[in-house]
Amino acid sequence: MKIRTSFFLTTMIVVALFLGGLIYYILRSYNQFVFEKISENAVHSTSQFTQNIDSLLQSYEEVTDFLFLNEELQAKMLAIYSDFADTQQSYDEYLSPFTKSITGSRNMFRMTFFTENATYQFPNVKLINDDIKHTSWYQLMINRKLNNYWSYEGEDEYYHLNFLRLTQRLNKYKTDAHLFVSLDIDMQTISNLIAKESKRTRFIIFLADGTAIMDSFRPNVVGKKLQDYPFLHDNQLAEAESRISLIDDQSYLITFQTIQSRYSVKGMSVVSLTPLDELGIKVDEMRRFTFVLFSVFLLLFAVIIFSISYGFTKRLSILTDKMKQMNLDNLQILTSVKGKDEASILTIAYNRMVRRMERLIHEGYEMVIQKKELELKTKESELYALQTQIHPHYLYNILNAIRGNLLENGDRENARMVMLLAKSFRHLLGKSGQMIPLADEIEIVDTYLNIQRFRFGERMASDIRIPENLMDMKVPKLILQTLVENAVVHGVEKYEQKTNISINARIMDEYNYHLIVQNDGPCIPKERLEQIKAILNQGTDMHDSKHIGVRNVQDRIQKIFGPEYGLQIDSSEDKGTVVTVCLPYAMRGGVSDASGIVD
Repeated sequence: MKIRTSFFLTTMIVVALFLGGLIYYILRSYNQFVFEKISENAVHSTSQFTQNIDSLLQSYEEVTDFLFLNEELQAKMLAIYSDFADTQQSYDEYLSPFTKSITGSRNMFRMTFFTENATYQFPNVKLINDDIKHTSWYQLMINRKLNNYWSYEGEDEYYHLNFLRLTQRLNKYKTDAHLFVSLDIDMQTISNLIAKESKRTRFIIFLADGTAIMDSFRPNVVGKKLQDYPFLHDNQLAEAESRISLIDDQSYLITFQTIQSRYSVKGMSVVSLTPLDELGIKVDEMRRFTFVLFSVFLLLFAVIIFSISYGFTKRLSILTDKMKQMNLDNLQILTSVKGKDEASILTIAYNRMVRRMERLIHEGYEMVIQKKELELKTKESELYALQTQIHPHYLYNILNAIRGNLLENGDRENARMVMLLAKSFRHLLGKSGQMIPLADEIEIVDTYLNIQRFRFGERMASDIRIPENLMDMKVPKLILQTLVENAVVHGVEKYEQKTNISINARIMDEYNYHLIVQNDGPCIPKERLEQIKAILNQGTDMHDSKHIGVRNVQDRIQKIFGPEYGLQIDSSEDKGTVVTVCLPYAMRGGVSDASGIVD
């Protein structure tokens, strides 16, 4: 290695290590800063959501408190009526409009009263029978002497809605009265509290007994207990604590807060799971910026260091340049460089080496060259032998062997599948050159569609109708197969309903004919269709690998037949997607009777 190069590389390594350490420190500090910011936002978002839930629940508790203080209401509901007409009049004039005004103004799903007064029964006033007495909420209200109680009641059998229930005992008018009211709140009301900026955050709400009443990302798992969530444990969570957990191969920041404002909601908790992919995005942006900065500084230092090293090694460079003029066929003794430094010593040593090389070159040079040539030829022969051992028909024979084994085992359906695959492979191997008869291309397409029917079954149907007088026309190999494959990938795969694929032909005039591939699957969006047309018409580089096949078909047709031929693509809701291939038609004895799409 040259002294200049050694000095340059050594200095650059030191500089690179220094800059690398500095950038590592910057990235680490930035990563910590972004994480702290995300944690701060997560805590704030969770706290805000918790406060909003607390305020919402308190607003419903204010309704039940109002009902608790309404002794007139309780008196009417506890009164014993001898005539049902009096009961109906009391309900229609007081309770019915009273409850309607409350439920209508509070976005409430349902209000229900429970009483032991058998003379006061209506759809929203239920008698406390033995079934109700055995319910969990009734037992808690009686045994624990609770005034109000929040519970999760699951999904309503009629409306199919999940709702949260607030139960309040109404015993202001009569202390020992068994009169209760329950307010059912649709869980969607709580979900609506999630701010738009927090839509990426998963919120889970637990009651004091650990029952999950809302999971913003998984609404079907409500009703589970806290211990059913493996990433949440009582002994690992504390108020306003945040920690990182790996869930489904993705990192989340978990934040936990409880509600302690009132006895009725004490112990309710809110857990938020914030994905940390945003942290990775910001760190990647910072990493790219620091990489550019690192490259700029490294390049600047390289220029400076190279300039300094060049000044130190200029005399050695002169010696090196003269030595480069020497070769094995023309060895010359170098004149000494002026001075008594290391450069002069190197010149003397080099001259000695040249003299010795002149003595040895005639003894071993030719022998070494011959040996190397022999080894090279041997290696080339071995490589050629290895290459010729691999033949594509080997795979075709293997497929036929598998088919035979399946037939012996009675598996005719899979044997037919393997036969089609072998047939398709034989088509690809058997036809050389760019152009093949249209009949052969149709056979390749038909084989491909038969293979796809094993996959999609009744979801896919196909129809191929080509005039006989077009079957001998030469077409570029695999142009229809590529278009049909696109119809399967973008039509059948992405559409749950049945998709029909048709392949037709139309003779336009004595010079042109069209091949038409149509599918009635989902149409291409207008904007995307314009982009595809731009790719076909102008060769626009869209950096989109999804349409490389279509573009290759267009290029092959135009390179063979000219720019006036090629593909046309249209897509609409009523017709689906239609790809028209325009090709030249060599007339033989007038216009064919196959003009028009074959029916």
